[in-house]
Amino acid sequence: INDKFLKLESKRLRYALTDFAGKPTKLVITRNDSQPNSQNTWYHVEELVK
Repeated sequence: INDKFLKLESKRLRYALTDFAGKPTKLVITRNDSQPNSQNTWYHVEELVK
């Protein structure tokens, strides 16, 4: 597995990931437009089980 680190500038996303700090986590981000409009961005976070 390649570890990827992402700079979190979104307060909403940082808040959602707080409970997953230090755990193997899967983050899926879906964008429905090419413009940086947070109203059209959804995300799903889940803890990966070893």
